[in-house]
Amino acid sequence: MGQEQLSKYLSGFHRQWLSEGRARPAGEPLAGAILLVDIVGLTAITQRLDEGGMRGAERLGELLEHAIGRIVDVVEAHGGDALAFAGDSVVALWPGGPGDVKWAAQAALAIQALPPDPQEPMRLRCAVGAGELTTREVGGVDGRWMLVVSGEAIDEAAAADRDAQAGDVVVGPQAWQRLSGATRGERRGAATVLLGLEVEEDPTALSWADPGVDLRPLVPRVVRDRADLGAFLAEFRRLTVLFVSLRSGADSLDALQSAVEACQTAVQHTEGETYNLVSDDKGTTFLAVWGLPGSSHEDDPARALAAAMRIEGHLAVGGVESAAGIATGRLFCGSYGNATRRHYTIVGPTVNLAARLMTAGDGVRCDDATRKAAADRAVFGDGGQIEAKGFGEPVAVHRPLALNAKVRAGGELVGRQAEREAWAADLDALAEGRGAVRLVVGEAGIGKSQLFRALVDAAELRSARVLEGAADSIGASTSWLMWAGPIQALTGGDSERLLALLGDDERLLAWAPLIQDVLDHGIEPTETTAAITGPSRGHATTELLVGLLRSAAAQKPTVLVVDDVHWLDTASWEALEAAAHVEGLLLLVGTRPLDGPAAHRWARLRELPGADERKLDSLPPADAAVLAARKLGVDALPEEAVALLTERADGHPLYAQELAWALVEGGPWCWRTVRRPGVARRWRISRCPTPCRG
Repeated sequence: MGQEQLSKYLSGFHRQWLSEGRARPAGEPLAGAILLVDIVGLTAITQRLDEGGMRGAERLGELLEHAIGRIVDVVEAHGGDALAFAGDSVVALWPGGPGDVKWAAQAALAIQALPPDPQEPMRLRCAVGAGELTTREVGGVDGRWMLVVSGEAIDEAAAADRDAQAGDVVVGPQAWQRLSGATRGERRGAATVLLGLEVEEDPTALSWADPGVDLRPLVPRVVRDRADLGAFLAEFRRLTVLFVSLRSGADSLDALQSAVEACQTAVQHTEGETYNLVSDDKGTTFLAVWGLPGSSHEDDPARALAAAMRIEGHLAVGGVESAAGIATGRLFCGSYGNATRRHYTIVGPTVNLAARLMTAGDGVRCDDATRKAAADRAVFGDGGQIEAKGFGEPVAVHRPLALNAKVRAGGELVGRQAEREAWAADLDALAEGRGAVRLVVGEAGIGKSQLFRALVDAAELRSARVLEGAADSIGASTSWLMWAGPIQALTGGDSERLLALLGDDERLLAWAPLIQDVLDHGIEPTETTAAITGPSRGHATTELLVGLLRSAAAQKPTVLVVDDVHWLDTASWEALEAAAHVEGLLLLVGTRPLDGPAAHRWARLRELPGADERKLDSLPPADAAVLAARKLGVDALPEEAVALLTERADGHPLYAQELAWALVEGGPWCWRTVRRPGVARRWRISRCPTPCRG
């Protein structure tokens, strides 16, 4: 995507700012007028069109393109700049100068006079504020510098908007004073409803300098990636949204820079997307999203929780009072605007809910959908209930208290007979005291985690002790994270059980306090362990972990299972390689295809005597069809659907399941109820007369 196209996703004011080459972070005062335009009832329209699947998404994209595009046209024609967008609203700026408030008010009247869409009329609220402003460019993680404007004019427009009704143009007190006497209005609260305005001269459209810098880091990743395709797809996607309110303590430029940088870093660490930074009379709010095209993960809700908790901790240390709200659900995604100014938006009740959760109290709060999706990754406390726009009943609130190790996938395994038979032989050998190293490689979605769950179940049926370690993208930079699960299973965090496993090994007993680096056992450091630092501390901790495994394997047939080692931290890798040499231990390790240093470590495991590596391939078509049927909750798929899955998914388990779901969610298939006398109700799928959503 060229610079000209990318520039449309930045405000003219930001482009001008960039052209002046300021040092970053930067800030400066500004006076001017602000126009806030809200689309009334967009949440309800979004919910209704969501029922139409892909056709509904296309229609909503058309409506927003038409509505927002015309608003931006009017703003620019009246000498303003579309400064920012927030889903169903536009924030426009008139930099300080003669007529700034007048042209903002005139633009608002012109917007309200626009003819409505005959098929889907959208009602608007307009609010005008005036006063001093502060402009700041902050952030900078991965080059993503964000411009945020705050101050009196923003606050006044936001307060006036709360007094506005659909069809109104409401003007704040300072803005009203700066309008000429050629106005008509009536008071409403502290603001005034503008009824008329006489204008004697035409506005002058603003012009902005060429930024002269690479704009790619300054726009969301989805804009860079998807715009190269020539157009954005209007779609409904399941997303997780995070709102973080910087309530106090981030007023200065340095404090705001530190806070935003902490937010961006946490989002980057969990592979989310920094979405927006906005300011109003309630403070500055940071927005992030997980699940956008090109960056979605099956555990996005857990990633958002991890980011929010990390942000909360960092901000608290920096003296910033904050609150966060997280919600998960289907949202509209797409690009809207006019020929010169565009925005990639996410719209829907889930956004409103995340914002509402943010205001429900201190700390991090999430909705029930997020809690359910991350139930195996976090411990939650009850946060009561709240009322939220777009939700007919009170919404349950949950407070994440702590993150857990990743839990393996459940459900009955389909296929993989050769792998299961080989594992049964390994368990037979383990019962006789012979361990082994078994390595499994498979790309994302190929069914590796499902296989591991089945193999673990088989080991437990044989009464083997199973220790499960979970590498995790969220904790990829946290030393020893993978080992917390196995050690918890061995000792329960009890120091006496730990010491009993170490027996009379004096060297390991002296190093016992090092276990605190892995899992809290309440053991105070000694002079000996306090003096062990740097690489020596890592080597000693590795020996301690291996000693615990050796003792466990000598007592009872023991299996150590470690999946997703492509996320493994360096310290955990070192201990895993050492564990592979423990006599009588059956080690099962899984990964996606590797490169770099991890590939060399994997090669060393593969080259161990007796080690066996298996590469998981796609399933046979019949097995993939069974998986897809289970995804839909039906006994079997029609032959036509099986043929399509075979052709398109090529036996890939995840692709087959997602394609099957797409067939009934906005596609040509739908669920039908099957009722037979004396038989519980069941379901089947068949072709719908017209495309529909299940």
